[in-house]
Amino acid sequence: MKKTLSVLIAVLMMSAVYAQIPTRTVNSVRANGNATKQALTTSSRHAGTMTAAKEAYDITCVSYTALAYNYDGDETSLENGDVYDWWTTLTAADGSVFHFDIICSTALVSGTTYTISDMLTDYSWGRLASESIGWLYASASFTFTENLDGTVNVVAQAVDSNGNVYNLTYSTPTMDGALDTTEVVIVNASFTDYSSQDGDFYFVGYTADSMYAARIDYYSTTVDGTFTWDDFYTNYTAVFAMDTTGSLSSVGTIVAANMTVTDLNGVYNVDAYLLASSMHCYHVTMSYTVPVATDTIDVLVPTAMLQTVAGSYYTPTSHNWTGASSDNTYNVAITYTGSDTIGDFAFIYLSSSSNINNINFVDGHFSVEATDDGYALESYLIGSDMHCYHITMNYTIPTMEDATDTIDVVIPAAMLSDFTTSSGVYQMRGYTADEATYVTVAIYSSQIPGSYEFEDFYVDYTYVYDVLLEDAVDVVAGHATVTTTADGYAMDAYLLGVDLHAYHVTMTYSVPVATDTVDIVAPNAIFNDYSGYDGSYQFVGYTADSLSQVAVNYYASQITGSFTWGDCDASYSGVVYNGESKEVYSGDFTVTATANGYSIEGYLLCTDNVCYHFTMTYTEDGINTANKVDVNVYPNPATDVLHVEANGITRIDVIDLAGRIVLSNTQALNTVNVSGLANGVYMLRTTTTEGVNVQKIVKK
Repeated sequence: MKKTLSVLIAVLMMSAVYAQIPTRTVNSVRANGNATKQALTTSSRHAGTMTAAKEAYDITCVSYTALAYNYDGDETSLENGDVYDWWTTLTAADGSVFHFDIICSTALVSGTTYTISDMLTDYSWGRLASESIGWLYASASFTFTENLDGTVNVVAQAVDSNGNVYNLTYSTPTMDGALDTTEVVIVNASFTDYSSQDGDFYFVGYTADSMYAARIDYYSTTVDGTFTWDDFYTNYTAVFAMDTTGSLSSVGTIVAANMTVTDLNGVYNVDAYLLASSMHCYHVTMSYTVPVATDTIDVLVPTAMLQTVAGSYYTPTSHNWTGASSDNTYNVAITYTGSDTIGDFAFIYLSSSSNINNINFVDGHFSVEATDDGYALESYLIGSDMHCYHITMNYTIPTMEDATDTIDVVIPAAMLSDFTTSSGVYQMRGYTADEATYVTVAIYSSQIPGSYEFEDFYVDYTYVYDVLLEDAVDVVAGHATVTTTADGYAMDAYLLGVDLHAYHVTMTYSVPVATDTVDIVAPNAIFNDYSGYDGSYQFVGYTADSLSQVAVNYYASQITGSFTWGDCDASYSGVVYNGESKEVYSGDFTVTATANGYSIEGYLLCTDNVCYHFTMTYTEDGINTANKVDVNVYPNPATDVLHVEANGITRIDVIDLAGRIVLSNTQALNTVNVSGLANGVYMLRTTTTEGVNVQKIVKK
């Protein structure tokens, strides 16, 4: 998407005074191009049943978006030779949504009508506001016209599987169409400068009576200037009004706007007109004063604490510095986000939790550099009291010698997860006998026994957890020794937490020995071919009563053969017995080809000391017998070009055994170039004016 991760971070970084302003969620509109594996789970998703009624709906849409993707599914600037994949979205005022995923050889052409044969059907779907689940189109058409003044008109139609027809229209709203104008005056706005990062700025604030709030986000090389709707970052431009419950709610999607920003000696004045999808116009005026420090105060924190917390897409990595000045006059907390601990940082990277003596920062900059034994932070940050604080903080990476005491943690019955063959890590973990403390230690190694220093630890999965306090202590130093016992392994580790307590952890793990064998029969398994994705295959099967399930996802050069648990991706393999997930310790299985599919038989030894003997059967659905259209395909097997001969061909699709369309042809309708496909078995679906033919092809 147009906005990077840092924008999402910035939304979370807004100061507390604006915390009540509702934020709009921008949902991802497209699955990524990578295959998604079927993880082991006992839950299932069922689509809703549609009624048999046939109705016609005339729907006026209030917003239209069109995003360009390459054929791999990534939003990108397209280059010569790329296939254009347009993800277009029409949204009605009540929230009804209609998506059209249009594939074409050029950019969308004004005045051209695109039909269902030009679309990726799996990504073309509709959903009325009254419905909780979307539905795919049985047929569809999409025509858009770009006018000379830059406005757009769209006429589209979607038909569902019951024959219901949805006639959709959209015209770019203009300010001239506003029904009325509401004044929104914000005297003390907040301002954030993203120009060095994403090339944009934003203002946000409340009216004095808190009846309205507004946020305006726009792209520019300077703060001041005159701007049109094309300059706005639409996902983050919004107006909120107090509703009958006393809460601020969006007045609707902003669909048109213009604005002027002036800089008067350090005071930014914003004059904007924002048109909502309800066709009510909001005249928003904002004022923001650039902070100027009255003086500079030096604050030295000689012994700071640094804790880095790994994040994800929506919870970014944070670096938390805390400490007191040498004379204990000032308490400082500085938290900044980003993947790098060291570097030069603008104020926008600071979290709203950063402060000095509980005084929030409103502007400034800082830098972090590595020292011989840790890190040093130097900052110039303006507080809300208009003092500039020149803060220097020093952090020394602790060693075991810095521990204030040692706490013994004994885990008599640990668990072991061995991922050394797949991801190069294994993990021992477990509770103390009184279940008051939980410890997990993850180590990178090619084998389990050995002596390890802290650099061998997978620190994100190594910590000490106090069950009563519900608090995890991150480990900053340590070492461990793992030895082989008569029936398993023993670990002896010293872990230094960020609290400077040393935890002496001893764990004992016993290799499971089966006490009995349980049969799991899965008569109708699912087969997923991921050989072209990560070189693996997967079988998933349920028992007839759906209470038990087995999944094996294994890496191999071919589907059939004999395999061990070491060949498996444990993240997507395992056993669920009577609704309870089991952790597998070891196992083996054999896959054989049958007349119309595959048969799998194996034994998986789980840590509950039960050996699960499973049999699964996968059967292809005899799809050739359903064909009523004669199609001649040659050569088969094919190396590069596959020739397809039939009357009235309208579309050709190549589908892998996981059901994914990997190639499509709606242009030159008698050949398919399969040279780029991985070797293996595929299904060829040929759509003609007389019907559909599906048959197996082999790429070699």
